[in-house]
Amino acid sequence: MRDGNLRARSAALNGSFVLVADAKWKYIDILADKSQLTSEAQGEIPSQTQLNKLTAVHPGIGPEATAAACYLNNSDNVFIVEDMKGFFRVVGSERWFTKTTVTQDNGQGPTGSTSTTLTVEAFFETCKRATALYNMVP
Repeated sequence: MRDGNLRARSAALNGSFVLVADAKWKYIDILADKSQLTSEAQGEIPSQTQLNKLTAVHPGIGPEATAAACYLNNSDNVFIVEDMKGFFRVVGSERWFTKTTVTQDNGQGPTGSTSTTLTVEAFFETCKRATALYNMVP
């Protein structure tokens, strides 16, 4: 739905969604206590959009994490993230390219921890926080 200035009025998505041919959802195990999703306004009135920023920390640096890093760094991606209240938030869209950068930390010393960190920036056209509700089982 759009208002008189053709701006999106709602961020809730309902219905069935189909991936394009040959595309597949991939599950990434993340550390919720070290990950964060934020949303901030950008641009000028009446054309403001939201810039969603996702920092997702995966606990490993193994071959699968490294292969995912190569793919994510060079692809337009859409992420679905469950928030603390059980809602699913969409980061990315078909309208704007999603910027994803991945870093890996090999840890320090015998007690250091390793991690792969995804940093995602994606525009979202709405005046409300990106709350995409899906009929999905968490």
